[in-house]
Amino acid sequence: MKTQRPDTAQHTPTPFSLPLETVTTREGPSIRDSIGDRIAEAYTERGAAFIVRAVNGFDALITHLKECANELPESSPQRKQALELLSRI
Repeated sequence: MKTQRPDTAQHTPTPFSLPLETVTTREGPSIRDSIGDRIAEAYTERGAAFIVRAVNGFDALITHLKECANELPESSPQRKQALELLSRI
């Protein structure tokens, strides 16, 4: 079992999905419920779709960033900095 650093939070497991009925705002019910117009519904759907794409693409993004960092010369300070930063994610 991998030990996690205390300052490192785990992200949502993938693949992730988000039913629109669960979308809420800081004010409470979903925008669709509180406003009820088509513009707000479209906004909520686009926002939810963006969140789902972002969460589901996270692991691939980190993998590609590590590959890019490993392409830098081993003596490069930028490589060391990039790999150190990625190890904290």
